[in-house]
Amino acid sequence: MTARRALVALAFAIGGCEHKPTKIEPLQVTAPSPAATRRLTAFVGMPVDSAVMPDESQRVEPALPAGLRDDNGRIVGTPRSEAAGRLYQLIGDKHSSVFYLEIIAAPGALDRFVSPTGSDDADGSANHPLHTIRRALAAAPAGTRVFLHAGSYREDISLIGVHGTATAPIEIRSYPGEPVVVEGARMEVAWQRSSDPGSAPDEWVSPPGSPVSDEELADYGVFTRSAEYTRLLTYSRLEDLRSPNQRWVHDGSSPGPNVVRGLPRAWTYFGPGLWQDPASGVIHLRLSHTNNHVDSLADYSGPTDPSGLELAVWKRSSTPLRIKESSFIQIHDLTVAGGGSRTAVVSDSQSIVLDHVDIRAAMLGLEINGCSNVSYIHGRIDGGIPTWTFRSDYKDNYKMQLPDGTIADNDLIRKTSRGLLGVGQDDRNIEIAYCELVNGHDVYMSGIDSSLHHCLIRNIQDDALVISHSTAIQNLRIYDNVFERVLTAISGAGRKPTGPRYLYRNIFDLRDRVPGTRPPGDDKDPDQEVMRFGHVFKDDFSAGPTFFYQDTILLGHPGEQIGLAFFKSLEADGTAVNPRWFVNNVVVVDQTSADRSLAFVPEASYRAARQPDGRPVLLSDGNLWVRVGAAATPLFRCADGSKRCTEHTWSSLDDVRATGFEAHSRLATSPTFARVASLSHTRVDDDLRPAPASGARGIAIDLGGLPDDATARARDAGALPSGSPPLYIGVDGELKY
Repeated sequence: MTARRALVALAFAIGGCEHKPTKIEPLQVTAPSPAATRRLTAFVGMPVDSAVMPDESQRVEPALPAGLRDDNGRIVGTPRSEAAGRLYQLIGDKHSSVFYLEIIAAPGALDRFVSPTGSDDADGSANHPLHTIRRALAAAPAGTRVFLHAGSYREDISLIGVHGTATAPIEIRSYPGEPVVVEGARMEVAWQRSSDPGSAPDEWVSPPGSPVSDEELADYGVFTRSAEYTRLLTYSRLEDLRSPNQRWVHDGSSPGPNVVRGLPRAWTYFGPGLWQDPASGVIHLRLSHTNNHVDSLADYSGPTDPSGLELAVWKRSSTPLRIKESSFIQIHDLTVAGGGSRTAVVSDSQSIVLDHVDIRAAMLGLEINGCSNVSYIHGRIDGGIPTWTFRSDYKDNYKMQLPDGTIADNDLIRKTSRGLLGVGQDDRNIEIAYCELVNGHDVYMSGIDSSLHHCLIRNIQDDALVISHSTAIQNLRIYDNVFERVLTAISGAGRKPTGPRYLYRNIFDLRDRVPGTRPPGDDKDPDQEVMRFGHVFKDDFSAGPTFFYQDTILLGHPGEQIGLAFFKSLEADGTAVNPRWFVNNVVVVDQTSADRSLAFVPEASYRAARQPDGRPVLLSDGNLWVRVGAAATPLFRCADGSKRCTEHTWSSLDDVRATGFEAHSRLATSPTFARVASLSHTRVDDDLRPAPASGARGIAIDLGGLPDDATARARDAGALPSGSPPLYIGVDGELKY
């Protein structure tokens, strides 16, 4: 854990992505060790002395700002001028490390200070801070910096029509070294035991209120001091919240609604959560333990009495951070937490920077819409999906008939979490970089001349990256990212026409499974996938040019995933227009549990299609295909979605080459990476560069004309060619691959 994250635990505990038992108890916060420093923010003219690497370092790349030097792994000195934040690498005899350094101007006359113990009647100076961020921003001229002292700010921050300039942006930042949480306008709830005869055990209610609209419903909440960021579930129906059943029952053996279509459903308790009665305004809370008993997924076993916890509840309308119709705004080094349907929104704005802004997401974490020149860098968006829920709890909603004959929706708990990130329509020059997008349901990325790079996307129950939800996609670059424990890595769902999409030098490590379907009511359905293996592609990529190259894929289970979305969804009129390339990739499939074809080859007329410059429209070449375990099934199958295939299977790579596909590709039975301990589980010490005997060496074909000259010149297939330096990703580059 970095020093910054250890301190932020003062208000909201920062957890990892692993499924660890969730401990609902206050944290003991201690000062960070100097050796753990990963980020330095210093004022011009003020001394610096921080250890960033425990081993003796030999050099720093690039050169440190003037006035600073490396003293055997310590950064010391007095900076003489401002320096924009960036990553630096310390290189030693035995280890290398990266850290983030930013030098900012010393406080000046325009700067304002805010403290939880301040007063809005003060003048906002360093010695007389204000109490609210809202007050500090009032009539702030260009160049104002608002420094926030340590603590929690329970207010919704709105910057609407606020403008800095290119040389004098308006900034909101924590005072260097002090942890800050902006958590929106919480509801204060005095819980009492429910006296309703139909109540469930461990059910609590708020005092009676008055009718509320949908926007004012208070049914979004979190455990504020859990060991990991953990959400309370937002229930669609009180019957589910109160149900004694926790299993996915479809045989009518447990009480349930009158389902309009499909199998019977049982009312189901999914775990601790909330439901508010819009007629009475009463909020219902239940904290009963869960009993899923699934290996690696912790059940809830904490207090059932809210008086033993600290819970936070928000109205749906609460948005802790909103930037609208504004320009040249920068927000640095703080945490934005909770809220209702959205935690942070940037809309119709230009030149916005969110730097080291951690987001503890509501239903949607960060939404960017109608913007240009927006950067979200070195941030962590955590969806807080509890370990006691499954994808089915969010996805398998249904229609039911009520006793009065009306039709209603049961959305289960889908309003708990939908998207971590949403980059939407008409966005231009959006950069998402060195971020961690974890513990959520979906991620949406679009934009013109936009990019997502050096990010970790992990523990996603549905689509890790949707790149087809908007027609405003042109030159979208997805590169140098790591995908782990996701159900679908890249989704092309929908047929909205787009411009080119480039996906390169990414690692898709899908060896670990994700929670799929809630455990059934009995053992009669052995095929029900409680834990599901992930796959790379979903749905249709024919609506826009898509180039997938120099990537590394590790699949823990075989499936028809690899070429399916590229080459099976063919144009209905018999023409191939938009290029789809699958080139210079390493694909490793563990077939020990099942024997299936690796991928698909398109029908002959599609293979023959050419672009105006003579290059193929559809191309798969320069790949290393690795089948681990016994395999008797033919290697490739015909992509017969158009029902025009005359060929059906190919049993050898030579047979495939005869079709014009895979001319330079190789087939192997071992990945021969530099170091991989297991093909069954992800290991932190894996080295995915090719070993000397690897078939990935020297097979890459020329990629001239595609982004990134270094990638175009690569001789080896895969994301990490031989001799390549480590890939540093995530906040402050703290994750090393």
